[in-house]
Amino acid sequence: MALRKRLTLVLIPHSHAPVREFGSLALICGVLLIMLTGYGIFGHAVPYARSLWASQNGTGNSAGNRPLSLQLEEMKTLVATLRAQMGEMVEREQAARLAVGLPHIDLDVRKVGVGGPETPGSKAPAGTVGQVQADLEQLLREAKLQNASLQSIIRKAQADKTYWRHIPTVRPVEGTTTSTFGMRSDPFTGLRRMHAGYDIAARPGEKVRATADGVIVNIGMDVNYGRFIEIDHRNGYMTRYGHLSKVIGTTGARTSRGDIIGHVGNSGRASGYHLHYEVHRNGRIVDPAAYFFPENEIVD
Repeated sequence: MALRKRLTLVLIPHSHAPVREFGSLALICGVLLIMLTGYGIFGHAVPYARSLWASQNGTGNSAGNRPLSLQLEEMKTLVATLRAQMGEMVEREQAARLAVGLPHIDLDVRKVGVGGPETPGSKAPAGTVGQVQADLEQLLREAKLQNASLQSIIRKAQADKTYWRHIPTVRPVEGTTTSTFGMRSDPFTGLRRMHAGYDIAARPGEKVRATADGVIVNIGMDVNYGRFIEIDHRNGYMTRYGHLSKVIGTTGARTSRGDIIGHVGNSGRASGYHLHYEVHRNGRIVDPAAYFFPENEIVD
């Protein structure tokens, strides 16, 4: 299956409001179509149809003094074009809703029907200016529904982005994994024992980075971990970085994914320069490999 190109839409406000980024192609198409079609073409088409209605009933001048039949045909063509564009918008919007985990909008809901008691002459005959006006106003109601749905998609996408920023999904340091999570022979005693994290060999002083957003909750010196730092990601996840030569940061400070929090060392119970990295979930140590892709070469 062919790979889809990933596009990013960046909205830069004139005020000091934050810059917004949207990476979904479906979302980008929805934004553009609703801004250009929903508030551009519809905004002009409906008043134009109303002017035709007024001219047909003798309450106004016909647009450009052109024959009413010609104007009517133009409006019918516009309605057909808008209806086709609306269909494309719905497909893209539904794809975007699916991508962010929002439920499907039922077709009956998309009709955005209006009601009220029917009075004589309230229903315009088919093919007349009144019917064209009614069709355009129906499309405008559907466009407003599209806009409301888009706002829901944006809010959900932003919430998901915040969620994933707090999941430790990247490697904390560049280097070779020398020991993985699980049972292994202890490098000092030779006995089989549980290794609760990943050991990543790296150059002395190599930068160690936070793997997700969070708050530094513990900095200390331990006989086993050596100089270490712990980050609470405020979602049940906690990460620990051990054997550091230097810690950067203070307890209680907020940190973001990619921030430098220390440097590789060999403090504590270490046989060489490397980082010991752990991931805890709800108080239980878990395999970091479940959250990032290790390099191909594993040295035991």
